[in-house]
Amino acid sequence: MNIILIAVFVIVFTWWFIKGCRKPLHFPPGPPKWPLLGSLPHLAGAGDAPGGFFHMGRLMVRRYGKLAGFYHGNIPTVVVSDFDIIKDLLKREDVSARGNTLPFHRARPGSTRYSTTDSGVLGILFSQGKMWQDQRRFALKNLRDLGFGKTDMEGAITREAVKLCRQFDRLSGSDRRPLDITATMNMSVLNALWAIIVGETLEPNDPKLIQFVQLVSDYIRNTNPFHPLVTTLPYPSLVQFPVLWKLANFDLGEKVIIELAGLMRSYFVEHVKTIDAESPRDFLDMYILHIQSTQDPASR
Repeated sequence: MNIILIAVFVIVFTWWFIKGCRKPLHFPPGPPKWPLLGSLPHLAGAGDAPGGFFHMGRLMVRRYGKLAGFYHGNIPTVVVSDFDIIKDLLKREDVSARGNTLPFHRARPGSTRYSTTDSGVLGILFSQGKMWQDQRRFALKNLRDLGFGKTDMEGAITREAVKLCRQFDRLSGSDRRPLDITATMNMSVLNALWAIIVGETLEPNDPKLIQFVQLVSDYIRNTNPFHPLVTTLPYPSLVQFPVLWKLANFDLGEKVIIELAGLMRSYFVEHVKTIDAESPRDFLDMYILHIQSTQDPASR
């Protein structure tokens, strides 16, 4: 009986191992793939070098050519380093999808409502399919109407540039000491967009603006939808177990999303109360009006 069990285990393990090492037909050349770990053992240390994944991409191109492929855990990844190929790919609808970032985005308001459609993720950056097409089309059209990307926005950018220079003078002091300008630059960029999105212009030292930029910075710095723990799990949904969720830093991302949602909710409530259908003031007004008028049940 024991021999039979051992034989079954060996057969199953061999099948699993061979399947885990197999790549799809016509997959670009690259390092070997191993079960769970993917190609990471062959790229050890490359992501820790200056430039991180950019350095890893350069390493792949140097070894395997302008079109190379590897596995980041269980996630297939293709590195393209040819202008003509990139230009062609960006025009094609069949390669415009994003990677599935659930359950990382489960904390986003409304995400559970769309869990069975498209990628289950809201917004523009990480959604895909019809949702991404609708969001992108709506955002581009209405942002252009508000002056985004046009010379009409030049005045707002100039005003923010003047504020930025004054802020640099104030922070550097009379001795002109070196500055870390990351946060200050982000606040100026956000403020220029903020006027279009919610119709409000803030000063660089405004507590609300500082809080918003800090939350976004914390979100980007501390969270990663393709955390190594997620990519090596046989089923990404397993990361929802509390211990794994915390190990992947998703609890920090969840906290930031909840705070950002609370910050934006006050703007949304105020806009709903004061909106004028005949004269939308900003992007949020246009978004609310579209939700109220659309016949698409998925948008309600």
